[in-house]
Amino acid sequence: MGGTTLCFGAPKLAAAHHAVASFRKTVSCGSPRHRAQSHSSCVSRASAGVRHRRSGASALGRVSSVQCKSRSESSSSTTTTEETGDGNNNSGGNNDDNSSSDGEGGFLSRWNISKDDVWTVTIALGISLFIRTFIAEPRVIPSLSMFPTLDIGDRITAEKVTYRFNGKSRGDVVIFHAPPALNAQGIPYSEVFIKRIVGLPGDVVSVHDGKTYVNGNLAPDGFTNESPTYTMEDVLVPPGYVFVMGDNRNNSYDSHMWGPLPEKNIIGRATFRYWPPWKLGGLPGVEDAQA
Repeated sequence: MGGTTLCFGAPKLAAAHHAVASFRKTVSCGSPRHRAQSHSSCVSRASAGVRHRRSGASALGRVSSVQCKSRSESSSSTTTTEETGDGNNNSGGNNDDNSSSDGEGGFLSRWNISKDDVWTVTIALGISLFIRTFIAEPRVIPSLSMFPTLDIGDRITAEKVTYRFNGKSRGDVVIFHAPPALNAQGIPYSEVFIKRIVGLPGDVVSVHDGKTYVNGNLAPDGFTNESPTYTMEDVLVPPGYVFVMGDNRNNSYDSHMWGPLPEKNIIGRATFRYWPPWKLGGLPGVEDAQA
């Protein structure tokens, strides 16, 4: 026995051949045709896998693109909104700034005054000016020339309506601007005096023996402080003039020194004393003095 020979029976040998053939088919993927079909199938499956992956990637790409686009639009919308908001804010800010600047720069806001306040004050001043010019005005007594009827510091109201419709009367207490005779002495027209009318146009006034006479008749003097210590010859009161004297005869700078008063200088008639409170009421006139 030069070598060992393995001997198989016929059935066993056929089975061995079949096993080898199956193994070869498995290893080589079968016959060439089968291998081609298998290869084609494998390629198709691979291509399908690739297409599936590409399709998936494409879908993912489209989704991503849509998402990106959506995000981009959202971002743009947000940016636009923010810009619009900023614009509005800026606009509001500008409006606020303008309002603030107007408020800070405006006279009314600077002094904390409203338009209603301005109108109220304007109307009140207008009414006050109208009343003072055409109806009445208050005055403060600065001297003793009308004592005891009026004292220093007394406050009176002079009305301006009566003389527009009626003439002057003896005994009226009047306020008036300085006459030309006083202007010539350096006293301005704007200075205001208060005296009592003693004589009217056409009257003849005289003072002697401590008494005042009008047209030869004794003038009422119950409201005077004392009898006059001076003498004055007859004075004829010309038209458009009145003769005025202070109730404090010896301490009054009046017509017995500078002459008759032009009626046009008369401002109004003193009728009411409102201060001090305990003297509240009207002023005594000729009728009171005679009583």
